[in-house]
Amino acid sequence: MPEGERIVFGFTYTLDDNDYYDFNKFHMYHAPTSRKRTQYNRFLCPVIYMALAVLYFQTTHDVTYYYIGGALSVCWLLFDKQMNNYLLKRRLAKIKKSGKFPYEPHVTRDFSEDQIIQKSPSSESTSDYSQIEHVLTGD
Repeated sequence: MPEGERIVFGFTYTLDDNDYYDFNKFHMYHAPTSRKRTQYNRFLCPVIYMALAVLYFQTTHDVTYYYIGGALSVCWLLFDKQMNNYLLKRRLAKIKKSGKFPYEPHVTRDFSEDQIIQKSPSSESTSDYSQIEHVLTGD
């Protein structure tokens, strides 16, 4: 930060695994792209199960495959959210096990008159307000 520049506003926050998990879960179900993909995946598997049941029925003429396909489809629709949450937690555990954190646990963000300064134990970055304004206005 240049000399003489004063901090107008600043705050420090600490993130943990639950914050990261909650953010990703919210993003998965509310961001337009992720929500669309999640809904697509939610209904794709039941359609595949029923298509396979019809295919097997056509070859074997056994109604049991309709019941199996229907049961798998209903189970998929009922437990889809729990499976997604489990997979998200498992992915977080895998990332932590590799030693790489997808977030900085301790961050200080200061707002000066001209810049935003973000400091963490491993890095420091600054952004001018003019750059942010340029992105927002598209100039």
